[in-house]
Amino acid sequence: MTKQELIDLLNEDLKHEFHHMHSYLHASTLVTGLHRHEIAELLLEEAKSELEHCHQFAQLIVHLGGTPVTSGHPIDELKSVTWKTHPINILEDAMAMEDVVAARYSERLRQTEGHENPETSYVHVFYEEQIADSWKTAREFQLMLKKHA
Repeated sequence: MTKQELIDLLNEDLKHEFHHMHSYLHASTLVTGLHRHEIAELLLEEAKSELEHCHQFAQLIVHLGGTPVTSGHPIDELKSVTWKTHPINILEDAMAMEDVVAARYSERLRQTEGHENPETSYVHVFYEEQIADSWKTAREFQLMLKKHA
């Protein structure tokens, strides 16, 4: 895989990370109901985590000689979203979003499997760390949503 192909993959995923950050931030302001403050705080922490991911993706793109994307973010899709306010609905959507991320990054692991050069090897390890974070977050949401007998 060439450097430019790596940069293109990373930029595509950077767009999604921006979208996730804004989704968490927005949801943290809209959540209602019982435990609103605790859920809002959790969502705000997730937004901060996504901001850190954005920074990591952008830095890696720069280190590879590219320019991080600054336009055309999926954030534009936020304008047409019907926002949910109930904590259970928000957590279900967040869990689904993180599961999609984990699946996307699993595909990235397959795409960078060859380790044809040091850059590809590093990006492969980077995606391993990203998938671990998303999968863990999704499982935490899953436990929060689990009904007690």
